Amino acid sequence: MEEQRLAIRNTLEYAVSNARSEAANTHLRQFTRRACGFHSPDALIAKATLTLGGLNITLPGRVT
Repeated sequence: MEEQRLAIRNTLEYAVSNARSEAANTHLRQFTRRACGFHSPDALIAKATLTLGGLNITLPGRVT
């Protein structure tokens, strides 16, 4: 009971939740389901890294 109180107090005080990690887990599960046609796990890892890594790539010929 005390652990739960501490967790609730920390959430309210610091306004931190596990929503980002849960969203990332959901994305990774979806990627894994779609990755059935990939020939190696490297393709799945590359897709997850590009999508969830926060890197913004400007493609040639496109204005941001």
